[in-house]
Amino acid sequence: SQSLITAGEATGGELQYKLGTDGTYNTALPRAINAGSYTVYYKVVGDENHTGVAEESIEATIAKAKLTPTVTIEGWSYGSTPSTPVVTGNSGNGDVTITYASKGTTTFSESVPTAVGDYIVKATISETANYEGTEVTAEFSISASAAVITKLPAAVTNLTYTGESQALITAGDATGGELQYKLGTDGTYGTTIPSAINAGTYTVYYKVVGDANHTGVAEASIEATIGKATITPTVT
Repeated sequence: SQSLITAGEATGGELQYKLGTDGTYNTALPRAINAGSYTVYYKVVGDENHTGVAEESIEATIAKAKLTPTVTIEGWSYGSTPSTPVVTGNSGNGDVTITYASKGTTTFSESVPTAVGDYIVKATISETANYEGTEVTAEFSISASAAVITKLPAAVTNLTYTGESQALITAGDATGGELQYKLGTDGTYGTTIPSAINAGTYTVYYKVVGDANHTGVAEASIEATIGKATITPTVT
C-alpha cells in the first residue's frame, strides 16, 4: 500500500484523517493499494483551549502501472509446425491477444502466416484495474523448405535408331517445384522431355526449380542410349 497524502501540521489541536466518507478519523495517514482516485478527508480536533477546524478533503490518485513485457518467437520452415509466441514479464493479468503481419505492413491478423517471408508478431495486453494496456512486437521469418523429387526421371531402355525423334527419358515428379530437363551441357532447361534421332549415348540433365515456398533440387544427370538399327539386306 502507499500513503495517499503527506502529513499536515496544526497548532491548538490534532490533525486527523479518514479515507472516504465511510472511513474512521484517526492520526494515521490513509493508504491504498489499487489504482484509482481517492478522497481523503481531514480535520483538526481542537484541544482544551482551541476549537477544531472543520472537515476538508483532498483528491489523491494512484496511477495505473505501466507494463514492460516482451514477446519472443522462433522462426520455422515452410510446412512445419508454427512456433508459439512466448510473452514474458509482467502482463498485469490482462488478456493477451496475438496477431501477425507481414514485415513492412501495418495490417495485423490472428491468422498464423504460412508462406515464406518476414513477419511481425504482436502481443496486445488489455488494460486492467491496476495496469495500463500495452503492445509488444517481435520479428521472425518463415524459411523455404527443400523441394522433393518424388519420382526420379529414368532413361528409356532398348531404344534403337528409327530415323525419327525419340524421347530419351521418362518424366519424373516433384513436390514444391518444377522438374526441368536439358540435353547436354549446352542445352537449355525446360519442361520438355529431351529427345534425339541419331544413335548414340546422350546425357540428360535435370533439376527442380523451387516455387515461392521451396528451395530447388540441384542438377543431376542420366545417360540414355539409342542403339544402332540392324540392317537386314536381301540378296537376289
